[in-house]
Amino acid sequence: MKGALLEGGISLRNIGLTSDLDLLQKIQKVAEGERAIFVWTRNSFVAMCLTKMKKGIVDNISEIDELLRESVK
Repeated sequence: MKGALLEGGISLRNIGLTSDLDLLQKIQKVAEGERAIFVWTRNSFVAMCLTKMKKGIVDNISEIDELLRESVK
């Protein structure tokens, strides 16, 4: 029962987000700002000459980020 209520609440919230254009634009601006911080941080880590293992982790995160960005388009 609680699961069904939670799913219903999430669905209603998502419907509200997609119908409120101003809110959607604000959320998009926040997401773009956070992505810019992520890209800067990732590039800073790479510039620090990480070990091969750590660079692999950063590369994996970058791949996941790109997949998520593609799925939103």
